[in-house]
Amino acid sequence: MKNAFKRRDSRMTLPAGNRRRVRVLRRAGISLLEVLISIGILSVGLLSIASLIPAGQYALLETTKVDNAAMCGRAARGEIQTRDLLNPVDSSTGVGRVYWIDSSGTLQDATSTVDGQLVFKTSLVPYNSRPLVAEPFVIDPLPIMEALETGNFGTDNIVAHFPFSPKTADFDQPLARLAVDLPGMDLVNLTTSDEFARARQALEQIFVWSDDMMINIDRTNADKRPESVFTWVDSSGVEVASHATDTESVDLSNYRPIQRLTMGNYSWMMTVMPSMTELETPKQIYFAQNPGATDVQLYEEMAKYQKTFEVSVVVFYKRNIIPPESGETPSERMVNVLSPTGSDITLAIPNSESKEYLAIRPKQWLLLVGTSIDTTTSVPTGHRTAKWFRVINTDDEAQDDGSGNWIRNVTLDGADVNEALGNPDNISAVLVDGVVGVYTTTVRLN
Repeated sequence: MKNAFKRRDSRMTLPAGNRRRVRVLRRAGISLLEVLISIGILSVGLLSIASLIPAGQYALLETTKVDNAAMCGRAARGEIQTRDLLNPVDSSTGVGRVYWIDSSGTLQDATSTVDGQLVFKTSLVPYNSRPLVAEPFVIDPLPIMEALETGNFGTDNIVAHFPFSPKTADFDQPLARLAVDLPGMDLVNLTTSDEFARARQALEQIFVWSDDMMINIDRTNADKRPESVFTWVDSSGVEVASHATDTESVDLSNYRPIQRLTMGNYSWMMTVMPSMTELETPKQIYFAQNPGATDVQLYEEMAKYQKTFEVSVVVFYKRNIIPPESGETPSERMVNVLSPTGSDITLAIPNSESKEYLAIRPKQWLLLVGTSIDTTTSVPTGHRTAKWFRVINTDDEAQDDGSGNWIRNVTLDGADVNEALGNPDNISAVLVDGVVGVYTTTVRLN
């Protein structure tokens, strides 16, 4: 009986209240499976957040580029007007101040005198018999000064024209690249590398944005404020680059600051498109009075009336101004445009070239150059128009069209391409690496 009672006692059930406490105690812990599932969900969330950090940094960098490009563009337009950079004549001396590079790598005057008036010279563009007047051209002295200082003019003197890519049967003619003189510089008479270096520095003061300051941060002293970096000179003119108050490496007591240094990331050039509208009447009058005149004679006459220009300031970020080596894809290149329809175009390049020629992304810029032949006059004449467009969409990569070309479809922001260029007979595109902004305005010379 005693054993039977023990067995019965072991099978006795607890009161209802105690049973509830037991159930609560059994449910108070978390199983290993629940822990692993929680860690997995948390990891996915943390990785998603971490993946946004590089994207955010890239977006911040791109936004900073756009903001700085806008400020650089405004500063450039101020320089153009203040320094009268579109005037081919130095107002203080009355002589021409724009130059081009001939086939021997020598600077040549890019002006000529027509009826006592200095105008842009005709028939000077390398690989191009058309004159400058009523032709788009580029004022871009930095690559020219780099070439003059280093002696590297590229194959066939390609630095003399824009873009770098040389003329082939598949490309339209490039534009003229001109350098502009500054008062007291006298570019055409410079001979030594030191003179070219000083002239280049003077031009960089204009064509390189100066607000992109070089800053020194002392990370060993949290209380020390960031400082601008200056170029200092002694009484003999010997230069030394140092921080404003850094006296540890260089004793600056006998030096004076002459120039605040910049990062040099942002630079600019300008493309210039003469107004064809103001030349229509003089052209018709000249042909009526001079039947059988040549197009060069016509443009020399028309140059006297050329006063209005559409100027596009092109801002670069970390631009490469050195001509490409043989076999290297140039940072500036001209390609064909096939079948432009509305704002959609197809870029094309012979597949004998690298398809990297067609490298371009959304939000970048390209220059379209349209060539038209005017047959309404007694002597057929030609002219070109050039306009910058922003890319809003492209194919993922260039494709082989099966007929010997690499092609890439591009959608542009803006009006109909043909109408914007005046319905030209053919169109070419200029692709330039590093363009972060283009700012266009109309300028009329006094």
